[in-house]
Amino acid sequence: MSEEPMVMGSKTVFHEVAEKWSTVTMKDGSLRIPCFVDAVIDFLVVFKALGSAFFTDMVKSDMKQNLEKIQASARKYSVETVREMVEAEVRDQVYMNSTSGTEALLWLKRTLQFILLLLHNIATQESKTPLNECALQAYRDTLKPCHNWVLQRMFDAGLLCVPTRQSFFEELGANEDVVRVGMQAFMEVAVNHLNPLVAFFNQERLEEVCSAPLKIPSRRDATGTAVAC
Repeated sequence: MSEEPMVMGSKTVFHEVAEKWSTVTMKDGSLRIPCFVDAVIDFLVVFKALGSAFFTDMVKSDMKQNLEKIQASARKYSVETVREMVEAEVRDQVYMNSTSGTEALLWLKRTLQFILLLLHNIATQESKTPLNECALQAYRDTLKPCHNWVLQRMFDAGLLCVPTRQSFFEELGANEDVVRVGMQAFMEVAVNHLNPLVAFFNQERLEEVCSAPLKIPSRRDATGTAVAC
């Protein structure tokens, strides 16, 4: 990607990613794996705006590895949906293996919960609130309880290095208002697909920590709040 701000006319990268996520279809309450993988990969470009290349590259690498495990499991079992993959691995008693698609999906779900809550905090908190505060709050409310002490220290240090709000918005688009609208559009679409996944993991008793759905107010309802683990 070029070093130009991630904006296309009156749209930002969030608008394009939102369009991609809107094509992620559901089948029997489950995400279709090919569409889900493509949507997450497209979303990874947003990490560029969070600076701290070492930290963001680490998170992106982890997400990509999890996507690869999910794809490998889907091929192994010749399944199309997340639900079918998890059910197959549970049946074979391999769902808790470190290489399983279910374990990979669990961690990918948690990371997406963290990122969406971070974006919500950035979009809705007062402009004087530092970006690292938004990031640390989102981390505490989602991923942190899932991590061991070493990872907690790494994330705390990495999130302290996120850029200023001004730098973040400049990286994503020339107009902050346009970026905020794009962020909101993406969050609304993504949450509609992520929350059924959260509910599925809770229903199957595969999640013990990061189990609360995200509640993102729509642009027509600014009274809602974001809730995480």
